[in-house]
Amino acid sequence: MKPTSALITGSAIRLGKHIAFALAEQGINIAVHYNSSRDEAEQTASELKFLGVKVALIQANLSDPVAASRELFQQANKQLGPVDLLINSAAIFNASHLHDLTEENFDSHLAINLKAPTFLSQEFQRQLPPQLHGHIINLLDWRARRSDPNYLAYSLSKAALWSMTEILALDLAPKIRVNALSLGPMLAPEPKPADYEQRIRENVPLQTPGSPEDVTKAILFLINSPYITGTILPITGGEHL
Repeated sequence: MKPTSALITGSAIRLGKHIAFALAEQGINIAVHYNSSRDEAEQTASELKFLGVKVALIQANLSDPVAASRELFQQANKQLGPVDLLINSAAIFNASHLHDLTEENFDSHLAINLKAPTFLSQEFQRQLPPQLHGHIINLLDWRARRSDPNYLAYSLSKAALWSMTEILALDLAPKIRVNALSLGPMLAPEPKPADYEQRIRENVPLQTPGSPEDVTKAILFLINSPYITGTILPITGGEHL
């Protein structure tokens, strides 16, 4: 069955916003989560309502994962009813090497990129009514399976989320499916590096970055594939090979 309501973390801007619109176009109610991007979140929520779906606008700081998870689902359930699709999209991405790694850098990556999806999944399971089936989709990075000393804390957090996807697929079946997308370059960093296109041509076999539509099409594919769980689907242009 098609989900009725989705909670998408980090859905006020960039990729999370594209996901929200793709799901709303399918008639799925949307809980828009944001932390500090209030103006953008209000604009996103306003635009989503024009698609004829119910929209909840919820602020929560994922650096406090347990409290944020409870607040997000409490508000989403109050405004939309039970949530049967959770998309863990929000993440931080900062460089760190072992020699310059700080406790703050390490803890912030683990809190937002790993602990938040974990406790959001816990709350998702708790609030899902017995008569409904659910689906969790995590957004990963293909580099989680390739050693990268330039992003130590980030890589560790995404590698652990990769493993958690497979663990929860076993733990939550058959009531809840758990899948993930392993992403390559989708949206250029801001500000865009001068050598961005050159690096894409050199490193990506298809020699082009992906688009948000590549991600949203993959999410819709997973939503409409009831026999798929525990799958990590690469959307990388071949860069993971």
